[in-house]
Amino acid sequence: MRLIVEVAESPEAALMAVLQARGDEFDIETAGSLFGTLASIVTDLETEILPPVKALATPLADYICARLAMRTNNYSDAFDHLNRLIKTVGKTPPEISAMRAQLNMQSGGSLVSTISDLRSALKARPDHLFYARYDKFITRLLNADWVPRRNVKLAILGSSTLSFLAQAVRFIGFREGLAVEVYTSNFGAWRQDVLNKLSGLHEFNPDVVVVLPNALELALTPCVKQHEVTDLLDEMLAIRQQLAEGLAAHIIQFGIEMPTSGAWGGLEDQLPDGRRRMVSRINDGLSADLPGSMSYIDPLRVRMFADQITDFEQWCRAKLYPCQEATPGFAELIISHVRAVCGLSAKALVVDLDNTLWGGVIGEDGLSGILLGPPNPTGEAYLALQRYIRDLGQKGILLAVCSKNNLADAELAFAEHDAMVLKKEDFLAFSSNWQDKATNISSIAEELNIGTDAIVFLDDSPVERAWVRNQLPEVHVLENDATPAGMLKALDESLLFESVGLTSEDQTRHVSYRANAAIREAGSEYQTMDDFLASLSMRCDHGPVDSLRLARVAQLVNKTNQFNLTGRRYNESQILKAIDSGQWWWHWFSLVDRFGDHGLIGVIAARCEDDTWNLDNWLMSCRVLGRRMENFMARTLFIAARESGATELTATFVPSDQNEMVSGLLPRMGFIEAGTTGDHLHYRQHPGYALVETGGPILDIQAMDAA
Repeated sequence: MRLIVEVAESPEAALMAVLQARGDEFDIETAGSLFGTLASIVTDLETEILPPVKALATPLADYICARLAMRTNNYSDAFDHLNRLIKTVGKTPPEISAMRAQLNMQSGGSLVSTISDLRSALKARPDHLFYARYDKFITRLLNADWVPRRNVKLAILGSSTLSFLAQAVRFIGFREGLAVEVYTSNFGAWRQDVLNKLSGLHEFNPDVVVVLPNALELALTPCVKQHEVTDLLDEMLAIRQQLAEGLAAHIIQFGIEMPTSGAWGGLEDQLPDGRRRMVSRINDGLSADLPGSMSYIDPLRVRMFADQITDFEQWCRAKLYPCQEATPGFAELIISHVRAVCGLSAKALVVDLDNTLWGGVIGEDGLSGILLGPPNPTGEAYLALQRYIRDLGQKGILLAVCSKNNLADAELAFAEHDAMVLKKEDFLAFSSNWQDKATNISSIAEELNIGTDAIVFLDDSPVERAWVRNQLPEVHVLENDATPAGMLKALDESLLFESVGLTSEDQTRHVSYRANAAIREAGSEYQTMDDFLASLSMRCDHGPVDSLRLARVAQLVNKTNQFNLTGRRYNESQILKAIDSGQWWWHWFSLVDRFGDHGLIGVIAARCEDDTWNLDNWLMSCRVLGRRMENFMARTLFIAARESGATELTATFVPSDQNEMVSGLLPRMGFIEAGTTGDHLHYRQHPGYALVETGGPILDIQAMDAA
C-alpha cells in the first residue's frame, strides 16, 4: 500500500486509484493501513485528500472521510460517513462500532448510545489487539456513570501474568452489563493469598474466584510417578478447600491444558505414567464431585475462540498464560460462568422454522421437498442442529417457535416428517403467523412469563434478525451464516445457556410449564377464582434450607426478578454461611397440584436479631403466580417468627425495573409502612398477625405429617 502511494504522481492520485480499484470491497485492515500510510506521507490530509474522496460513495472512501472528519471535530460529517459505511458493509467490523462510540463521546452524545456502540463492537468478539487498542477508551466508559445489571468482585489466582486476562474479563463483563472489579494474585504467590487470612485476597472478599493452573508451571516430566501426581492433586484440592472455607465465593476451577508436544511423543498417551495421561487424571480429580458453589472449565473449550492456548515464547518472556491470542476466549468462558452464577444466563430459545430447523420453505416445497435427514448431507446437518436444540430443552431451556408461516404448514413437518428430531410438544410456545417477529417474540415472552432479555433468537434471515435487534435490542439475536452448521456453531459459541449446575427442577421445567398451560385452560370452567384454586388440589411442602436443596435455592435467588422483594443475591457459599451462623431463617417452599409437581418454587430469608426478625428477601417462581402461594408463605413466616419469641417483623421493598408486581405485597400481608430511605420502602408487622386466608385450600404437607 505504501509503495502504491509513493510511486504515484501524488498521494491524491494514488488514493483515488486504490479507492476506485476496491469499489464496494471493504476490510478494516486495508482501511486502517491505507489511512496510516497517508497520514505518514501527507502533511495536510484535510485539505489535500478530503475534497476528491468525498465525491466517491464507496465504503473505503467513507472510512477515510470519517477518520478525517473526526480529526477536525466535524462530528456531523463523521456520523454521516460512518452510518453510510455501516449500512453498506453489512456485518459491521468491531473497529467501526468502536469508532462510532468514540465519536459519540467526543461529540457529547448520550452515554447510552456510546455504551450501545461499544457493546456492539465487543459482541463481534474482536481479537486481543482490539482490547489493547481501545484499552483507555473502554476504561473511561467503565468508570462512567452507567447502571450495571450486577456488580461482581472477581479474583483470578494463578502462577502467571494475569493483567491481560483481567483486562479482558472487565471488558467482556461490561459487554454483558456486569461491573466486574478484578483482583489478581501476585506472580507465584496465589497459594499464600489463600492461606493468609490477612492477605489482599481476603480483604478483597470476592464473589467469584477463578483458579487457573497451567502445565508449564507444574513442569511435569514425560513419565510421571503416580504417587507424585496423587500428592500434587491432593495439594491442589486442599488449597481449593481452604479457599472455599475461607471465602463465601463461587469458585471457577480451570483444568490443566493438555500438553500438545512432548519428547516422548505418543508414549505420553500410551504409558500408564505418561504425562498426558497424568494430566487427564489431575483434571478428572479437579472436576469430580463438585459442590454447587464450584464449577469447572476445560481449557480445551477455548479452542472455539483461539488456535492456541499456550505460546512458549510468551511464557518464557513474560510468564503469560494464557497467551495473548487466547486471552479473550478465556475471558468469554469466565464471564459465561459469572453470568450463570448471577442468574443471568438465557432462559429461552426462540427459533424460526424454514431454512432454520430444515432446509427449504415447507409452504412452497411441501413435506417431501424440505431438506431434513440422510442421505442429503445438508439434511443431516439440520438433524444435528435439531439434536442440539433438543438437548438444550432437556437441561431446562424453554423452547419456542416464531415463524412466518401458515399454522397448518408449520405443524405439518412435526406431525408427518419421519426424520424430525424435535416434536411440537417440545415447544412451550408455537407462534406461526404473518405478524412481524418482534411482536411475536414479545407475545412469547409474555406467555412464558419471562423478560425479553432472557430470550435467544435463532433465524437464518439477516432481515428478520436486523428487525428483531432494532425493535427488541435486549433480545440475544445470534448472527450466523444461514447454514445449519453455522447456526449450531453460533448457538454453541454464544455461551448464553451456560449453567454451573443442574437441578431436578431444571430437567422437569417444561412439565411445569405444560401444567400451567393446562391450568389456564381449565380456569375458564369456573365461576370464581376461589372455586378454581380449590379445584387444583394444591399441596405445599416446605422446610429449612439444607444441603439437598441448596443448589436450587441459590439458583432461584439469583434468577428470580419479578417476584423478588429486595433483589438481594447470594451464592451457595454465602447462603450456607448465613445458615451456619444461627442468625438467619432460610426457608424453601415447593408446590404440587393435580396437574403436576412444580418443584421448589419459593424462598424466604430473614435475619434474626434479638426479638426482631428482618425480612431480607422473599421470592417466588413466576411459574406459580396467581395461586395465592404468597399468603401461605407469609403465614409460615409469621408462625416461625412468633414461635421463636420475636416481637416484631421488619421488611423493605426495594423497587427495580422488573419487580413492580410485588410493590403492594407487604401491605397485602398486613405490614404497616415505617418510612422510606431513598426509593426503599420500609414496613413492620407483629408476628402475631393472623393471616388466616390462604386463598384456597393449599394443604400444608408438614402440618399433615406432624398430625
